[in-house]
Amino acid sequence: MSDPVTGVEPEGVSASAIGAVVAVSIVVVIVLVSASWVISEHRFKQIDFEVTEISGYPLKQETEASGRALLMGYERLDDESNIYRIPIERAMELVVEESTR
Repeated sequence: MSDPVTGVEPEGVSASAIGAVVAVSIVVVIVLVSASWVISEHRFKQIDFEVTEISGYPLKQETEASGRALLMGYERLDDESNIYRIPIERAMELVVEESTR
């Protein structure tokens, strides 16, 4: 039966069904964008690694090696005040141990 005022037949589609389709579409788009972001980030890191290996980039390699040495090594920094550098993992363990006492 058509609407007597406009002459348009009702379609029989509920607003909740349209809302559900829109919501599902939004979720699918968010998932696809997130997956694309993660994949492109991973690929960028791969390419960066490959370019570094091919060209050498000695300064980058030296900087990363120096950073690893600072984060992973032991060193006495000051003889007078007994200040030491310890690996970051061990430092985090010590902080956790101190906070649980």
